[in-house]
Amino acid sequence: MTLNAGFCIIHPMKTFTALILSGSIAAMTAPAFLHAADNGNGAKVTYPSFDEGSHLHGPRIKASDLKGKVVFFEYWGINCPPCIASMPHLQELQDKFTVVGSHRQGLTPRVKQFLEEKKITFPVYQGLDIPAASCPGGLPHAVLIGANGKVVAKGHPTQLYDLVKKEVMKVERGL
Repeated sequence: MTLNAGFCIIHPMKTFTALILSGSIAAMTAPAFLHAADNGNGAKVTYPSFDEGSHLHGPRIKASDLKGKVVFFEYWGINCPPCIASMPHLQELQDKFTVVGSHRQGLTPRVKQFLEEKKITFPVYQGLDIPAASCPGGLPHAVLIGANGKVVAKGHPTQLYDLVKKEVMKVERGL
């Protein structure tokens, strides 16, 4: 049996199958999206050693340089298209908060060349890890650290941008 709805012919079984299929897809993908920006549970951050051997590009920093600042720590890789796509945006935001990059893939000359070509000015290190918010394996992955030195959130970088603005506003208001 088919129903004529205007110019479309709707077959009930096909419609039911399409609804079930789309619902299944939504159910499978929703948890990944919902957890894209996990609450950081307020874990106190111990910054890694920003040693000379792991420095790749940009200014050299020390853990003490980050005290009292909102920090966006991004795990990324040169072979990760979403990571590459986020770099120009991070560069634009660099003057509003502190960005630190941790390259997580094999070091090749292409990494430094890319950072120079894109005129990245934030510090980038090779293989650094924040113990309170380690990279779960998938790239890109970011950690937002509040001015109080605690993890605010972690997840896909684009999911954290609005939270960054809120953290910066807290600092500006003296909270």
